[in-house]
Amino acid sequence: MSLTVGYFRRWFGNQAITDNFALQSSDFNSFSVVAPVDPRLPGGGGNTVSGLYNVTADKFQAIDNRITLASNYGDFIQHWNGVDVTVNGRIKSVTFQGGTSTGRDSWDVCQIRAKVPELNVGGGILPFNVNPTSPYCGGETKFLTQFKGLASYVVPKIDVNVSGTFQSIPNTAFSGLGVGTPGLAANFNVTSAQTDLGRAFAGGAANVAVNLIAPGTFYGDRTNQLDLRVAKIIRYGRTRTQVGVDIYNLTNSNAIQTYNQTYSPPPSTTWLTPTSILQSRFVKLSAQFDW
Repeated sequence: MSLTVGYFRRWFGNQAITDNFALQSSDFNSFSVVAPVDPRLPGGGGNTVSGLYNVTADKFQAIDNRITLASNYGDFIQHWNGVDVTVNGRIKSVTFQGGTSTGRDSWDVCQIRAKVPELNVGGGILPFNVNPTSPYCGGETKFLTQFKGLASYVVPKIDVNVSGTFQSIPNTAFSGLGVGTPGLAANFNVTSAQTDLGRAFAGGAANVAVNLIAPGTFYGDRTNQLDLRVAKIIRYGRTRTQVGVDIYNLTNSNAIQTYNQTYSPPPSTTWLTPTSILQSRFVKLSAQFDW
């Protein structure tokens, strides 16, 4: 039997951003949005989401984009801290291995966003998008844990191999690389009349999407999946054949994989409705020949 425990800290640097040199901080107006009162929202809603930006109308089409180092404007902080535990063992005819991975992302680009309100980063750089209507420029996820394990046993005398795998994964893009989407969002399409901006959105936009939930604070259900395999071993001379049956998602779990994250206030119930669930139980027959 062996046991491995590892601590990992990853940090990223020398990040680049795109700055529109035709704009200054003074070319933006800040505004806020009051979230609807809704028991489905963290804290029951009713909170104010502030720190949102909209460019002035006369600068809407001013574009002079240049790629430059983020460090020219402030700190671009992106860290990952995690602990992995792995066990491998064999007891007579039983072989098993498994482990846990626990960690969290943390980030802070608030200094940069204050100087570059049009900042728009994400898409594999940060664990979520930072843009003029996403004020969450700093924060960290909860410590999230995933578990994966497998075991195999050969029944003596009858030469039947029984094996299985189990995994329990939180409902989030849990990569440990600082990318993905930490938790669920409530993307609320608001009109200018629902804000304190005091004017129409630049460019005649009818609405803008504002996430009412800070990233890393609200998560869906975990996915627990059990797979099983039973195979008969047939030996003849130097050949070895396995005829088996594989059962995936043995418990027929219908764990939600993705959600509708476009928010609509009550009485609408479309927010967080499932858009995909774990594939249902299915069976596969197989044969493997070794010589």
